[in-house]
Amino acid sequence: MKKLFFSAAFLLSACQMSNVSYETAILADAVNVTNTAVETTGPTMELSAYDCKRVIEGEAPSGSIALDRLKAKAAQNGFNSLHSVTVSSTGAAALMSNCWSQVQASGIAYNQ
Repeated sequence: MKKLFFSAAFLLSACQMSNVSYETAILADAVNVTNTAVETTGPTMELSAYDCKRVIEGEAPSGSIALDRLKAKAAQNGFNSLHSVTVSSTGAAALMSNCWSQVQASGIAYNQ
């Protein structure tokens, strides 16, 4: 039984979100976001971030948390803007991420 518990705990802990630095968190607040497509001339990167409900007693996943994580990811990669941003439920695919339910925010990062 102990071995099964350890294995389950290890698998679930491996799915946790990575930490961001204080500087990245500050820069994330300055990331501009739009849901429309924007013509860009420099480098771009397609990004996604998630908020997940892992335990039954936990709160429902939030689109605003997923969006904040997306902005932090953009800042972490050196971008100051996101375009074509969408926020949606992943539906049954959440189970593949060890979640009861999950919200995904995705977009294209670029520099203005």
